Amino acid sequence: EPMRYALIVYTQWDLQAAEQLPQSLRVFYAAVYNTTNQISYTVLRRHGRDITSHMRRA
Repeated sequence: EPMRYALIVYTQWDLQAAEQLPQSLRVFYAAVYNTTNQISYTVLRRHGRDITSHMRRA
């Protein structure tokens, strides 16, 4: 059940919903969320393109 909910949270990209996950999955989700945003920001700064929506669908 926690993994099913984790998949829903991940596909919706919802930080508030992630608070309902078990601690271990919250840590994983936060790492994925932060890494995705960092990569997107780096690409935006260097190339002027916002790839956030593409990264979230990947």
